[in-house]
Amino acid sequence: MQSIPENFVQVVELAAVLILTITVVSELIAVVLSRGHGLLNLGMQTAALAFALYLARAWIFNLVFASIFPSINQFAEFMLTITIFAAGVGVDQLVKYFIWEGHFSRVHKIKPPGLLVGIVRTAIYLVAILSILQFVYGQTITALATLSGAFAVVLGLSAQTTLGEMFAGIAIAMSHPFHIGDWVKIGDLEEGEVVDQTWRTVRIRTRDKTIMNITNRVVAERPVKNFSHAPIGIRQSEMIQVSNQLDPHWIREILVKAMNDSGLVLHEPAPNVLFKKVSEGLADYAVAYSISNYAEKPIIADKIWKIIFATLQTNGVAFGLPERRYEILDQRTNLKMVSAAKDASA
Repeated sequence: MQSIPENFVQVVELAAVLILTITVVSELIAVVLSRGHGLLNLGMQTAALAFALYLARAWIFNLVFASIFPSINQFAEFMLTITIFAAGVGVDQLVKYFIWEGHFSRVHKIKPPGLLVGIVRTAIYLVAILSILQFVYGQTITALATLSGAFAVVLGLSAQTTLGEMFAGIAIAMSHPFHIGDWVKIGDLEEGEVVDQTWRTVRIRTRDKTIMNITNRVVAERPVKNFSHAPIGIRQSEMIQVSNQLDPHWIREILVKAMNDSGLVLHEPAPNVLFKKVSEGLADYAVAYSISNYAEKPIIADKIWKIIFATLQTNGVAFGLPERRYEILDQRTNLKMVSAAKDASA
């Protein structure tokens, strides 16, 4: 059996082996010095070197490896094993770089769930090991694959709730309904600020500074209102009642001017005062305005109410109280005597 290259193809194989050997050694030194960084390149280059040695086995075995391996077949099996396993390392690092660190960490600014990372990594290396047994050593893996599948089913059933929360968390991360720091209202739950999101729960800090831990499945199944990313601000509405004898256009004019001059509300969309209805001798108005910072909603509402009160008081308008009717039954005549009292002052 030959021990040196004898044709152009074998010369190319020798050049590839030499170049890949140098790059693998260099990459290995870099990985050691950088404490684990660069495993993607090392895995792929090692797989390429092992496969190149496998292709060049006809002549390189006697030249270098005859004293290490009893036969060329064992050498070939070893090189294919290294090729497949190193390729598995490369795929694991590809997933880590583009999905765990790329899509989740760099794009979505969230940490991938450890359970999901462990499951994917286990699946990658399990496929690599089963491929080595089947295609390199010719072992039947049907029983082992069936056992692995059964184990996966049992594991999935036992961790059904955890996996459900995890995949719900993935769905939330992909759909971007909110970010840390956003003010949200989830379903009919109390509104609050998102302070943390894990692969099981979303933590909301309400206005009274309590923390709500809401499971991802609940979040995924309920509508989410996000108050922090409205393109034209958050619209607020307050109801007031004044005498129905006053001109609605004048009421609207003085209140809109007061809100515009306050500097507390957005000018676009502009604040407005809507004449809603008349009930019990009083006119109902909806005072609507927009704000940009929802976290300041209670403070702004308090100031707006004070401005409304002061504006109406300055213009001689008092908040109205509804007309109250009293019915007194005369037991002698069995007739009702109705009296009415109307309060128009606050």
